Amino acid sequence: MIEPIGGLQSTIERLIDELVPVRTLDEIIDASCSLLGSIPAVTETALCVVDDDVFTVHRFGETMESSTHASADESDPIVYRLAHYRTHLIDVENPDPAPPGFTDACWHEPYEESLRRGVREILWVPAVSGGRTLGALWFSSADRGVFDDAEFRDQLEVVTATLSMAMAKVEALARVDRRVRAIDQTHDELETVNRDLQDFAQMASSGLGDPLRKLMAFGDRLEASAVDDLTERELDYLARIHSASSRMRRLIDDLLLFSSVHTPDAAPETVDLDDVLDGVLSDLEVAIAESNAVIESNSLGTVSGNPTQLRQLLQNLIGNAIKFRADGLAPHITVRRTGDTPARIEVSDNGIGFDPRFLDRIFKPFQRLHAKTEFEGSGIGLSVCRRIAERHGGELQATSVQGEGSTFIATLEPTSDGGAP
Repeated sequence: MIEPIGGLQSTIERLIDELVPVRTLDEIIDASCSLLGSIPAVTETALCVVDDDVFTVHRFGETMESSTHASADESDPIVYRLAHYRTHLIDVENPDPAPPGFTDACWHEPYEESLRRGVREILWVPAVSGGRTLGALWFSSADRGVFDDAEFRDQLEVVTATLSMAMAKVEALARVDRRVRAIDQTHDELETVNRDLQDFAQMASSGLGDPLRKLMAFGDRLEASAVDDLTERELDYLARIHSASSRMRRLIDDLLLFSSVHTPDAAPETVDLDDVLDGVLSDLEVAIAESNAVIESNSLGTVSGNPTQLRQLLQNLIGNAIKFRADGLAPHITVRRTGDTPARIEVSDNGIGFDPRFLDRIFKPFQRLHAKTEFEGSGIGLSVCRRIAERHGGELQATSVQGEGSTFIATLEPTSDGGAP
């Protein structure tokens, strides 16, 4: 009555071959339909699949039938079996009694339908993967004793395990697809936010810049024309207006700079960091001379990226090292490359340093560790540097000992040849 085990083994091997390339549940159904419907001594095979609050039954025999149920709660006999039953044999004419919470009529209804189709026995095998029940297979027979053969039952469990792995793979692929779509959606939303941020910054720069320039210009004129007629307090008021206006102008410019780092770049290009450093040192020539700073560097090699942003990165880091110097001590700054994959650029100084407890704070926009009377600036430079490093596939970190200096480490994507010095 039962086909030799070798025959069923070949069916299993064919089933595995069919299920290897599948990526969706529909493909599993299509790939396994004919094989599940032609298992020897089995008149019908049904696959039950549970997906959140929906379960679907697919019957494979002479024809394929599918039925979907909207609710997967345990008030349904099939779902209850999925949650509580392991592999077991069901006598359709004398099924097991109804468990607590079910009437006999409700519990036996599925078997009455099977009996009308001539089914006498059903082997129920849960489809389990990773400890989770994904569904089950019902192997139905019109004869008794078909499933008494232990080896035959073992091979039917192998069939179920094969389908379980395919279902688990499909479920994992679906999760990946959902995450990819969510990432794509988040990326689109971030691009929209970034464009809005840049538009706002540009609007603020142009819309507020002109009034500020007028305010500063008329303040200067008033001070120049009426300086002899103003009291010391009134002159102090004018000085405060000028100082506040200057700070506002700087904040607007920094906001525009911060937003520009978020906008999409042109295609990256190979950037010679030694050339970039030469340009930065030229720009900082006055500050270097006034502070008697000594700046040393090794060969920085090349990286792939945006030359303007990379220049801003080095200029901010070196400019900060000059600015935050210790009283009576000339800055000694070292710029060096210490790694190639990814490129690792370190800027070290002997300045005032900072308390490591404030490491996260120094990279946040407009956050300051010192009063504006001690050091000028808006507190956005390091946040711009971190964004630039992130836009170049890396990150910006720092180490420091308060009173002994700091080291800022930027990792960047190297060029295709590694950019080694």
